[in-house]
Amino acid sequence: MDWLEELIRQLSELSDVQYVVSADKTGAYLQGNGCTNPEETAAILTFIGQAGQNIGNSLGLDELQSVAVVGNKDRLLIYQAGEYMIGLALTEKGLLTKVETQANRLIEDAISTLEA
Repeated sequence: MDWLEELIRQLSELSDVQYVVSADKTGAYLQGNGCTNPEETAAILTFIGQAGQNIGNSLGLDELQSVAVVGNKDRLLIYQAGEYMIGLALTEKGLLTKVETQANRLIEDAISTLEA
């Protein structure tokens, strides 16, 4: 099992995560779990992630780590993990800060393992 597949499995197991999707930086769907329209979702999360990166660069915030998108119906966390974008949709009752803390830890561990 490669690191991205393992990371998606771990993120999918978080209690308040509805689905997980990963994409490369072109927006192409790579892997995921639980999403009914993963190709479209991958393109959207990449677009939002790149917009967040541009905003962060404009503000001098350095490299993007994560972006939270909160709408009337949906909540999405978007992470940059190496050369990939990873999106997590939260369940209706999922706590954004709780999932973000757990996901950050898993993603940081996966990245540090790659760099070791």
